[in-house]
Amino acid sequence: MSFGGLCSEDAFLDYTVFDSSHAEEICSPPCGCFNNDDEPFVDTDLPETWETQGLQFELYTPENPDTHVDILWDNIPSEYDPSRPTRFIIHGWWGQSGEPDTYPRLVKDALLGSGDYNVIVVEWTEGASHLYYPQSAMNTRVIGACAGHMASTLVSSASASWSGMHCIGTSLGGQTCGFMGEATRAQMARATGLDPAGPMFDVTDPRGRIDASDAQFVDNIHSNTNNDFINLGLGNPVGHADFYPNKGGIQPPCDSFVCDHGMATEYMRVSIVEGSRCQYSAYPCNDEDDADNGGCENCIAGTDCQRMGYYANTMPGRGTFFLRTVADYPYCEN
Repeated sequence: MSFGGLCSEDAFLDYTVFDSSHAEEICSPPCGCFNNDDEPFVDTDLPETWETQGLQFELYTPENPDTHVDILWDNIPSEYDPSRPTRFIIHGWWGQSGEPDTYPRLVKDALLGSGDYNVIVVEWTEGASHLYYPQSAMNTRVIGACAGHMASTLVSSASASWSGMHCIGTSLGGQTCGFMGEATRAQMARATGLDPAGPMFDVTDPRGRIDASDAQFVDNIHSNTNNDFINLGLGNPVGHADFYPNKGGIQPPCDSFVCDHGMATEYMRVSIVEGSRCQYSAYPCNDEDDADNGGCENCIAGTDCQRMGYYANTMPGRGTFFLRTVADYPYCEN
């Protein structure tokens, strides 16, 4: 038995009729052209252009943590400092970055409160807000490619470094980070999926989802993949390090699968702001059976330990990891 529970794709598609577009192609310069007659996207809906999706790249800096400056394709603002690491933050389905308590703003605030970063919030609300989920899911192809083009532009035109590039995405945003990494030919230092979306991405072809080939280090937190009712996240381990808090099932602070899904983002935020007192120590684990039999309670060797969240890239462990969390903030058991 694996950590991955039943995929929730059917639950989404039951709400509407899947009317797959016939084989076509759509071009969205400067991000590229996209079709639905090549694997792994055969008979899926064509994505919308970045203009239709309302794509914006919003730059926040330590000097301006609450007011953003737009980055345009051919106009990199002086506020962008290439000597700083750059963090791309990408929201998911129905995400809106401009509201005070939404995911991008919370993670942006955590980052700017803890370090010296360029934080670029990737805003694509129109593209992410379709009631017809499959359209928003396929829109991630364009947004990821455009984010990759923007990262490449920052490197080529502003002398930014690939070693400082990190994409952090929640749900559909996690899958978008995968497409961003693919567009950059895995030159990006890191891609992090926070319960990366499962519906329409539970495919074997790595070109159709986030995977370890998308960046130098790819990590994922799977917080809603093992629920008896519905799962919004991708169940299978697909990165260099995949974390399953509470076996990817019910998260202690939660009473709904929606909350479980969102806890991956909260764990990431807390790992940034509480990293010194809450390390989210995680242990190698093959599968759920091993976890149930007590086989995932310690590090076998000094080189296979991990810590879930922002500092996972500082640890040597690679593979699948298990840990327990608790209901009270900051949620760490150890």
